[in-house]
Amino acid sequence: MIKKIGFFALFLTLYIQVNAQFYYEIDQDLRKKIIKEQLKELEPYTPQVNKKTVSFLFNSDLIFKEYEKSLVKKNLKTTDIALIYSFFKSNCEKIIQGDAYTTSNVKKEYVEMNSQLSNYFEENDVTNYQLQNKYDRLILIASWLLVIKSGYDSAAYKQLALTFLQDNKLVNHFRTKPVAIAKTNKKINSKNNVHNPFDDIHNVIMRTVTSYGLSGTYIYNQISVLYKNGDLFTNPSEALETFDIILSKSTKPKKWKSWKKNQGKLYVTNNSTGKVSEWKKWFNTRPGKNGHTFNGVFETSDPFSGSKVINASTVYFDNKGRFAWSNLKGGSWNMNSVYVKSKYKGTYNISNYTIDLTYKSGKKEFFFFCRYPVSNEHFIIGNSHFVPKK
Repeated sequence: MIKKIGFFALFLTLYIQVNAQFYYEIDQDLRKKIIKEQLKELEPYTPQVNKKTVSFLFNSDLIFKEYEKSLVKKNLKTTDIALIYSFFKSNCEKIIQGDAYTTSNVKKEYVEMNSQLSNYFEENDVTNYQLQNKYDRLILIASWLLVIKSGYDSAAYKQLALTFLQDNKLVNHFRTKPVAIAKTNKKINSKNNVHNPFDDIHNVIMRTVTSYGLSGTYIYNQISVLYKNGDLFTNPSEALETFDIILSKSTKPKKWKSWKKNQGKLYVTNNSTGKVSEWKKWFNTRPGKNGHTFNGVFETSDPFSGSKVINASTVYFDNKGRFAWSNLKGGSWNMNSVYVKSKYKGTYNISNYTIDLTYKSGKKEFFFFCRYPVSNEHFIIGNSHFVPKK
């Protein structure tokens, strides 16, 4: 983990060779206080698998040592404000955008930050305490994000980075209190002053589809998300709150179509061929109510068996909020027995079109979820359909 942190700081400095315009002097006593406060602030959001590493890095001051070592090698000021902010933002953007965030973005960010700081300092009096209290924290947060990557799935990890990035805009640079972090399993909505992705969705529907393949003909229930702008996405798997629409359109163009309604009829256009199809029979799915629970054993009804969510065909739920994946055949419903034996177990929470699973290991997963049009015992997790086990 140490090498990864050092490598990223070094990567950043290779492309920003300038003299610091705005910086602060380090107060070691204040830094110790900041480390302690920030560790406490981040602890609830640190996966169990990463807690020992995070505790070691924070308590030993290695995060600052690694960051500063890379800068000193390039004769750069370790408390250069624009450089720290570029380090923080480039880490977040790299997580969110992946390879789409380039080194030219980093350089541009640095130049723009210096310009914004010039304007800010002309209009405001800022103390050394305020600067260190803010920017020491950004170094800690950016480095922490790199360390805890293994504890999150990609969707939750992106959402975490997005939360930090949106909470650390320039207007908030000089707050004296620690950054308030949104829980990663908290659904994004207008109360967080963040755009709610569900506001863009017109409906989530189900229709019966006949498909032909090497194994013959099979029939299954297909899910489609109808967006208000006319986009249609087929068979979602990720939680819709964190679904990267731009990336999906680039990597999975065949799953995207266009839709419109005319006199109550639904017309869907294949974006590649321009062919228009009339979908005559379809039904509205239902989201999960906040805190909704199941109590029983459910198995996948997919044609080829086995869940695409995890390599298991059966999931046990109870009304205490526990789940356990299993491949056990036969036997009666006994959650306590299965919960002890299963390696993949934990607690679940259902809200809207999302189910989040928190495993005993601390790992969290977020998947698309919906209930069938009528039955409360038939539902979808990811793109796998589940029915009560017979």
